[in-house]
Amino acid sequence: EQQGSQARGEFTSYFDAGLEASLAAKDVRASVHFLERGRAATLLEAMGDAEALRDALTPEALRQERDAARKAEADALAAVGRATRRRDRRQLKAARARLDEARDTLRSVRRKIQRDAKEAAELFYPRPATLDEIQDTLEDEAVLVLYQFHIEHSLAIVIDADDARVVELGPAGAILDATKSLDLVDHEADPVTSIDALRDLVWKPLALPKRFTHVIVSPDGPLGTVPFTLFAPERAFAFTPSGTTHALIAENGRRRGKGVLAVGDPVYRKEDKLSALPATRKEVEAIGTEVLLGADATEAKVRAALAKPTRRQAVHLACHGLLDAERPMESALALTPSADDRGRLEATELFQLQVRADLVVLSACETGRGRVFQGEGQLGI
Repeated sequence: EQQGSQARGEFTSYFDAGLEASLAAKDVRASVHFLERGRAATLLEAMGDAEALRDALTPEALRQERDAARKAEADALAAVGRATRRRDRRQLKAARARLDEARDTLRSVRRKIQRDAKEAAELFYPRPATLDEIQDTLEDEAVLVLYQFHIEHSLAIVIDADDARVVELGPAGAILDATKSLDLVDHEADPVTSIDALRDLVWKPLALPKRFTHVIVSPDGPLGTVPFTLFAPERAFAFTPSGTTHALIAENGRRRGKGVLAVGDPVYRKEDKLSALPATRKEVEAIGTEVLLGADATEAKVRAALAKPTRRQAVHLACHGLLDAERPMESALALTPSADDRGRLEATELFQLQVRADLVVLSACETGRGRVFQGEGQLGI
């Protein structure tokens, strides 16, 4: 994580320079490129478990072949070590030959994964979506707004199916101050005043026509904590980490599932220090066509249900959410503990699950919070 943070810090200046130059040249297409380039790379660096992500998108047969090749390499390397310590030249020569063969096999498997598992390769070595590719994913009534704090000022790139433009929003400090004062938990704060200030700073300057009823927001920094729906209740809002992420989701979101898997009312132990959630039982029973309640709401049973090949209309998880602000990928959904696990389904583990559903609902606390990363907004569950 420390190396990833340092790498992001080193490359931020390059993306800033490219964005500054493209803005000065009034080249919106290039501005989108540099903004997306930084966001796509940062998101994947911040995930913290790239190997798990790669595994989740690599076919099982290729994973087994790769693991077998790794074991063969490790065994051959150990044999070289034993022959070296014994000073047995004949055994050393044979062991080195086996090691060369094992490494050739491993390289071959890796090339096969890169060639056959294209989806994994594209996510692990991300290429930012172009402006045209992003626009192809937008319906006529939808608009994508990419916010960016750039050096000391702020801007928004507004993209719809036919057009793209840059909107200057003024000094970044004023927006950051208004965002910090928006604390819906602190009852001494005045959220109405903060929302009014933010509406004037980040929403009104966009001057979006009424025909855009769906607004997709890609926030920067603490803007990820702002409830944009309060700016314009008559419009539908959604959040996305980047235009590239939105394009990937849109590409895979054209299928439709049936039925709702609903999980709720987990049974917590006294040492968990988590309160019971009896109302979630009614919630789950009201909407689920397949339910896991109480003692059945374990991590193992949730995993087994999600492993089914059928695609669902929705997966609904009603439980406690646990935020780890320092290590956001260890944030978790709290399910019923069992003899085999603590009942914690961590964000890292979620990457390893193939959730076949049109929609996943996290009816849990702290799911809208997380650690803020530059260019990415919040990272959490």
